[in-house]
Amino acid sequence: MRGSFVLLVLALTACSAQQTGITVDLRTDYTPGDQFVSVRTELATAPFTAGTPPGILTTSHDVASGDHFLVGARVAEQPSVTPGSYYVRVSLVTDRGTVLASRVTVVDAPRSEHYALVTTLTRSCETVRCPTAGGSAAATECDRGHCVEPTCSDAHPEACSSPQCRTDPDCATDPLARTACASASCVDGACLFAASDARCAPGERCRGTDLTCVAVAPPADAGPADAGARDTGGVDAAVVCDANHGDCDGNPGNGCETDLRTSVANCGACNTHPTEICDGVDNTCEGTVDEGCHIPVHRAVRLTPFIAYRYTTDVALLSTDGYSPEAMNVFYVNPIGGAGSDGLYECQWTTGGALLTRSPTCEDHPETGTITQIGQAYAPTAVGTDGCVNTVAWWHINPGAAPSFYQSLSTADPPTQGTGWMSDNHELCVWQTP
Repeated sequence: MRGSFVLLVLALTACSAQQTGITVDLRTDYTPGDQFVSVRTELATAPFTAGTPPGILTTSHDVASGDHFLVGARVAEQPSVTPGSYYVRVSLVTDRGTVLASRVTVVDAPRSEHYALVTTLTRSCETVRCPTAGGSAAATECDRGHCVEPTCSDAHPEACSSPQCRTDPDCATDPLARTACASASCVDGACLFAASDARCAPGERCRGTDLTCVAVAPPADAGPADAGARDTGGVDAAVVCDANHGDCDGNPGNGCETDLRTSVANCGACNTHPTEICDGVDNTCEGTVDEGCHIPVHRAVRLTPFIAYRYTTDVALLSTDGYSPEAMNVFYVNPIGGAGSDGLYECQWTTGGALLTRSPTCEDHPETGTITQIGQAYAPTAVGTDGCVNTVAWWHINPGAAPSFYQSLSTADPPTQGTGWMSDNHELCVWQTP
């Protein structure tokens, strides 16, 4: 039922002398009915970081094709809660029950009036993973393509990212604007890209998953209604689909309705759900690559007699040989033996420096001492460029005269570590998430 709150724990609505209310509106450029079929809103008095917090209210709001969310639509309303601070998580749910996108906002519900929250979920955040490596650990949410703290809201715009646009034409430089059937709109400083069938040729529709025009298979004439072994009312039951789509519901009237690249229940073929393997490919169509395969790499720093960095999967090594832990879970790699990836080696030098590299000989460095393989990673498609697929670039930084190397997910990091640092090459491709 639309907008019906399911009370999981009564703590939020305990009797109080003075109550307030919270309403939640959703603004999104994801396609309702095509990409998501419902909106789940959760209200809690504690963060969601430790699983399901106590005292939580959940609402499920069904959506359908043709619903409009670009300018905002009401998805939840709780008329009576105790005034105070709440964590509100809004999630777009697919027809398979998986979460397409979600965002948490911290709100302060006043005593005197209802609190109206507008949550924005945009395509520009689709490939952003928050918090970013080396960034603020508190910046766990995505706003306009950038990681922000959950306090970001209309009530606290200072906690949000800078506006992407002022008018619709400002969004023309975004890569999404160059897709076949995206209709760009600037809404409250955010560039939204809706699927527009009007931008496609006759007989085509705009597919929400990738904003490209695809053919709508017309009903084929099968002759009289009683022709053949199966009576289809004059419509041929056989639908010919391309390699990326399938008629998985058996209804020829809606053509090749299933995208075999994104449907979890129909991954690669109708009624098929493969098992994920460590090969650098999203085998399960869940939008993640090699999930369950990755192990974290941590970073330690030593400041004397020169700046040196150690990268290791062994937490114990972060506090030995004069090193101190600097960052945990900097990035993730495949365990040893991961298919389709290169070995990743940690090289301890006789002078005390260290290097992480794909070279099993530690790049033939003359000061190489102990060599230990810690995992597997992928080579970029082109050295010196961000040639990573389903992963992120990990850079090899040359410190100039100092006998060490600095390695990072961002070429903007080295200048903060000392003088003379410069980008050397793009060493490998790694993951930002487990």
